[in-house]
Amino acid sequence: MNVSDTIKNLLKEVDIPLSSDVGWDCHGTFVLLHETLERIAEKKKISFDPPELIHKETSPVNVAMVVVGRMPVGDSERTEWSIGECNESNLKVKNYPFAMSEKRAKDRVILKLCGISGEAYSSEEADDFSPMAELLKHNECAEQNIDVLHNIKELIANDEHDNAIAAFRDLNEADQKTLWRAHTKGGMLTYSERKILKGI
Repeated sequence: MNVSDTIKNLLKEVDIPLSSDVGWDCHGTFVLLHETLERIAEKKKISFDPPELIHKETSPVNVAMVVVGRMPVGDSERTEWSIGECNESNLKVKNYPFAMSEKRAKDRVILKLCGISGEAYSSEEADDFSPMAELLKHNECAEQNIDVLHNIKELIANDEHDNAIAAFRDLNEADQKTLWRAHTKGGMLTYSERKILKGI
């Protein structure tokens, strides 16, 4: 994992062992789970003022709110604030825009108060960070293209590999990328099917 000394020291301070249950490396940037940040906030005795809604649209969804957080530091108190927002482009589960906006704002405040903003991100910063969100995106795409996938699998089973490759390439590039998910991680295409589709 690509984890800075600052993050390692923080986790050690709050007695949270570094593991995949805490976060993961996302292309060189460490992503902390929302649950981990909540545990850090509890250990560091961080409190929050009531969130202030500063923007609200429901169609299309566009919500933003400000959250102020406070953390005791010796005999004084450190204060930070941040804005959490969500809209159609960064919200996969459409039913909870206000809750997601608040979670993002609080997580950003925790990162600021702990001095690791910029070194780590919250899993709630964008739904695309979340492994579960990636799986949900795959499943939705697979459902939309289920007839094509069944046809590809049947063609492969009948040794019509060229036709299977052509059928897969007929999908748009975004769908090809989304569906190119390892079978061990919930993808519909097996290792041997992906190998054939790569033309190996």
